[in-house]
Amino acid sequence: MEKLILSFSDEYIRAIGVNDLNEIILMEEVSSIVDFGKDISYYKNNTTVLSETSQMIHSILNTDISKIKKVGVTLDSAQAFLNIIPIDNNDDEKTINSQIMWEISNYFPETYNDFNIKYLKLNNHKYTENIDDALLIAIDKFKIDFCRRVCCELKLNLKTVEIDHFAAEKILTDNYKDKIAGKNVLLIGYKAGRIDMSVVSNGKIRYYEYVNKDDNEHHERFANALKNLLITIPDLNLKEIFIYGGDFSGSIDERFSEIFKNVSTTVVDPFFKVKLSRELLSEKSGDRNLHRYTPLCGLASKMN
Repeated sequence: MEKLILSFSDEYIRAIGVNDLNEIILMEEVSSIVDFGKDISYYKNNTTVLSETSQMIHSILNTDISKIKKVGVTLDSAQAFLNIIPIDNNDDEKTINSQIMWEISNYFPETYNDFNIKYLKLNNHKYTENIDDALLIAIDKFKIDFCRRVCCELKLNLKTVEIDHFAAEKILTDNYKDKIAGKNVLLIGYKAGRIDMSVVSNGKIRYYEYVNKDDNEHHERFANALKNLLITIPDLNLKEIFIYGGDFSGSIDERFSEIFKNVSTTVVDPFFKVKLSRELLSEKSGDRNLHRYTPLCGLASKMN
């Protein structure tokens, strides 16, 4: 097995194994003792949880672990601090990084140094040509350490940790390249605890928002978030909506057709650049919700 991709999302651990022909030869999931929709840094020193989590992973790996060359983890977006701030494109990298650290310190005054941080320019230029929106993606190092220690229990060397929704975006540029070229499309990921949504413009992220599903009002908040998208990007001209996720029931929310008239909706097929082996294609033929593996396939593609 060339690559092993693990997903820690909601209350599930999912895994795909990819061979050197870029075929998926392993695809399994197991219920977790950890709810990855909640802060996992609490488990950083809990050897019992670490050990049991690694044992769960081992139970679904029907392969010689020593032959795995690359390991990546997609982590529930609830584990990241995500925020959008304006940045000046005339500023150098050092100045931008200082601004980002200041922003993080406002939310986490005592622990702001304990984050792995990156940012994505959104190319919105709402204010002036030189001022752009940037999406901050900050992950507590203790959460990354949790993933690393789980892998260490299995003698696996973790190479990459990525937030699930942003790994899923890779599938759009891989599998739907011609369909999204020069267009604005919306990617929506359904999890038990939240809904992530991002606008991908000509293959690059332009907008991000999420809605927590912690009460019965989340349907209304989701509808409002969709309406706010039209206000935030007046020239959106959305061409298609792509949907994936472990908590997507298969029925399209009627609010889509109310808010985005005449916009088609597609349930993501993640198996194109990274394909299912012939054996798995037959074995999984009855599973209509394989789109829940979209983030894993996206990260596998990124790790090529």
